Amino acid sequence: MGNAFYKTQRQKLVCGSMVLLGIILLLGYCPAHAQLADSPWPAFLHDPQHTGRSPFVGPQEGNVQWKFITLGDVSSSPAIGMDCTIYVADAFSIRFGNYFYFTSGFLYAIKPMVF
Repeated sequence: MGNAFYKTQRQKLVCGSMVLLGIILLLGYCPAHAQLADSPWPAFLHDPQHTGRSPFVGPQEGNVQWKFITLGDVSSSPAIGMDCTIYVADAFSIRFGNYFYFTSGFLYAIKPMVF
């Protein structure tokens, strides 16, 4: 008789937990609605289609105004902070036979001085 009571209580507990979990999932489900930032370049590669095209006219001549030397290859995309600091990461790659191993590189915070 004690064993039957235990099974009944356990079944009630499992059933109640499932109902509670279902309610939490139904009430907590809220689909995300991503929006573009209110800025001239609101997302990676500019727009929802990731075209990388800017509506602004850029420089007509390719004059280098500054450069920065890193210790490793830069294969990441730069990020520009609100204070115009440019953040970029590099990676050191080591080759053993046909395999490349990437070790930890550096994160650079570059604040260019434009004259």
